[in-house]
Amino acid sequence: MTLPLPKQLARESRTMYEFLEQNSLFVVLTIVLIIWAGLFFYLLRIDKRVAKLEDKS
Repeated sequence: MTLPLPKQLARESRTMYEFLEQNSLFVVLTIVLIIWAGLFFYLLRIDKRVAKLEDKS
């Protein structure tokens, strides 16, 4: 048995669903941009570590 949501919370949930439905392209683009930025910084960090190891040798 689930408890009913308060009206305000249900309205906010509906509004958020409508926003995501109407702007789905921008949501996908934002997620892809975050993934690319994460990969970029990860590769940058790996490059610095490899350069440091090369300098030691």
